[in-house]
Amino acid sequence: MGLPPDQSDRPLNLELEIATTERDGSTLRRRITVKRFRLSPCGTAVTLGAHCHHRGAFQDFDSAGILQCLDPESAAVVDDLPVFLWTCYSGSRQGRLELLLGQCADELAVLLHLGRADGVLQTQEKQRIAAYLVERGGPASPTAAEIAPLLTWLERPSEERFNAALQQLTSLEPALRHRLVEIGREVVDVKASRDGLEQPRLDALVAALLPVG
Repeated sequence: MGLPPDQSDRPLNLELEIATTERDGSTLRRRITVKRFRLSPCGTAVTLGAHCHHRGAFQDFDSAGILQCLDPESAAVVDDLPVFLWTCYSGSRQGRLELLLGQCADELAVLLHLGRADGVLQTQEKQRIAAYLVERGGPASPTAAEIAPLLTWLERPSEERFNAALQQLTSLEPALRHRLVEIGREVVDVKASRDGLEQPRLDALVAALLPVG
């Protein structure tokens, strides 16, 4: 299993049947609806935040305390709960979005930096960046309409991050480098003028990805 870059809480909406040991030593079987999960750093354990249908309350469950887990949809026993949850999450819209943003992290850093180079990330800029990410992600990626609003909440990459991303992107195939420059120009040209740091940042993009000579 490819581990995520951090051990943050991740959203999920999934029903499971689990068996746990109670304080009196008895075994309790219950149905839960998982709302979030957090993998351990090594990926071999997981903490579930779930609604317990038996108690009618939200509880945290540590995988170490789960004796058995069953997927009600397939009636199959879940042998490796961390892997099962990560697989389910990876197929969800949020999971596919996280995967896409991770795969295109350097391209996104460059385009977000360009989009905010005048101080404001405009709707048309977000739409162009989102469309590019979908183009790079292929059929399995979320839609541009799903991605664009989320770009508002991403921090503007620093100048250091922008330059580091440019250095990484010099290894792209020539066609991809030309395409990224093309999108960069579209992003800064959604307005009639290039304001703030838009022109110098675009110049840096062109110089790094389309060097002369």
